[in-house]
Amino acid sequence: MFMYQEYNRYILPEHYNDPCGIHGISHARRVLYLADKIAEKCDLTKEEERILGLACCYHDIGRVHNDRDILHGKLSCKKIEKLELLDGFGLEEEEKKLILRLISYHCLNDALFTGTEREKYLFNILKDADGLDRVRIFDLNPAYLRLDASRELVDLAWGLYRFCTGL
Repeated sequence: MFMYQEYNRYILPEHYNDPCGIHGISHARRVLYLADKIAEKCDLTKEEERILGLACCYHDIGRVHNDRDILHGKLSCKKIEKLELLDGFGLEEEEKKLILRLISYHCLNDALFTGTEREKYLFNILKDADGLDRVRIFDLNPAYLRLDASRELVDLAWGLYRFCTGL
């Protein structure tokens, strides 16, 4: 819960083209919460939590429509850089680059992301947290989740979605 409490305040409506849409602030908050729950089951450092938390906050801010869009990760990175959203966190340059890579590749085929085992692990957490929130479009297939810790959270993802939408 610490990561969610720490980073939720950076998910702001003005960062989104459609803040109330299916990829807007509610989605970003659920992804952050789900990533936090996955991270609780993992042994992340404070630096890794910061990287993951910021990637969750900003992963969809470049979206301009709600259809399948393999470019929105790159567009999100451009927006992050333009608005200087990663400044003020005390991040090393390599940490900023990793956050941007995680975001840029989160909407692409997993095989395209390269990095250390730890970077791939953070990538998998981001992808799974984003994937778990596919419950909002009734298109979650747990077989596509990468981590055992993520598959354990399918019921939580449904409960979170129902709570947030009042269903």
